[in-house]
Amino acid sequence: MMRRRDCLAAVPAAMLLGSLPQSAWAQANAGSWPRYGYDLANTRWNRSETIIGRANVGRLKRQWSAAAPGPIQAHPIVTEGMVIYGAHDHGVHALDARTGTERWVVRPEANRTVPAYEQGIRASFDTQDWRLYFIDSRTVAHCVDLKTGREHWATQLDEQSARHMATSRHAPAVHGNYAVFGHSGYQPQIACLDSSSGQILWRFYTGNGSLWTSPAIDTATGIVYNVTGDAHSVRPGDPALYSESILAQDLATGELLWYDQLEPADPFNLDFSCHPIIFDATGSNGALRQCVGAGNKRGFYVWERRSGKMLWRSQITPGSMFGGPQADSTAYAYNRIYLLSNVFSANQPPSSVAACLNAFTGDIEWWVHNRSSTTCGVCVANGVFYVGLADGTLRGFDAGTGAVLWEDKIGSTVRGVTVAGGMLYANEGEVYIRDQLKPEGYRIHAYALGAAA
Repeated sequence: MMRRRDCLAAVPAAMLLGSLPQSAWAQANAGSWPRYGYDLANTRWNRSETIIGRANVGRLKRQWSAAAPGPIQAHPIVTEGMVIYGAHDHGVHALDARTGTERWVVRPEANRTVPAYEQGIRASFDTQDWRLYFIDSRTVAHCVDLKTGREHWATQLDEQSARHMATSRHAPAVHGNYAVFGHSGYQPQIACLDSSSGQILWRFYTGNGSLWTSPAIDTATGIVYNVTGDAHSVRPGDPALYSESILAQDLATGELLWYDQLEPADPFNLDFSCHPIIFDATGSNGALRQCVGAGNKRGFYVWERRSGKMLWRSQITPGSMFGGPQADSTAYAYNRIYLLSNVFSANQPPSSVAACLNAFTGDIEWWVHNRSSTTCGVCVANGVFYVGLADGTLRGFDAGTGAVLWEDKIGSTVRGVTVAGGMLYANEGEVYIRDQLKPEGYRIHAYALGAAA
């Protein structure tokens, strides 16, 4: 059952953050993809992209491919002329965005206490004022110089990470003085750190609910939203509080404002693995809704973001452990929700559906079947919806109609697609051979427009 405060009409003091002027840093990154979800609302919509669009996306050609020292399990970011990714070698790698040559690499200490598939830098990044923020597989939060990789600070979140089997795929969200991190394990938590010093300002333990993705921050109200996964263990009569939930908290203090637990004590792993998205939706009569939405393995859910009242939900494919929206395969643009939703059936190979929903009502506007499933963050830019599939296929759909405008294929499962500055970047994720992780042969690829026919 949802529990929420009735005093949300009173705006938190942290709303003053929204009045900060645009920094020189923000202006310099107008043509980049500077954080995991593109912006603090996690829309995955690059409004600044003007070079690649519906009219010419079919001319995208591969410009370079760079060898990676292992699978790249999270979405790369693009900023300051660099594409930055984390890999299974426990390294953060910064490449020249135009040529693919390496600018710098930093490797935090490895975590050997978790299974091989959980090792390495599995989470993506945020940037602010020429600093790069990320978390490693030991739940150490890091802040490094964006231009050189030199470390500014490092803060351990779980002091008993080995005992708690703690690790992280949770990309941070940084706004002003606040840097919000999280991790999974047997004592998962949300932690807000001082972005300048790394000092822990507040913590919130989510019971059994692991954090698999990035928070969203409403800069106008100072509210941070997180979603959680399934419980590690379920005891009879125990709802496993805060598992499979969306949580709204005051960014400055960590005070819980409201939450909604969709699957109490769920034994079927129907967790949220898609980050919350903050957006405004306009109805056909001009009515405005201030929303926060997120996808779990049953479908996509939308709430009124101040009160926590659920507004609508939409299920595109059958819910299951591997079904529905997965791994941040959701985006918002043009008053629509775009998503990939997996289809897993005992009698058919895995596949997925690309769909476009009306952001005000949840009605389906178009959908297209794909021959493969996904574990890939998607993106929208200049009228095109870009997706990556488990069989290595990249596709660009017309965001208005669902028509396939472009397609290509890379060497293994796609784990991220980023469009910025007239370039598209896609990375290859993990491949298993007889249940063993393939140790090498992974690449990151860059595309740009080729000559007109």
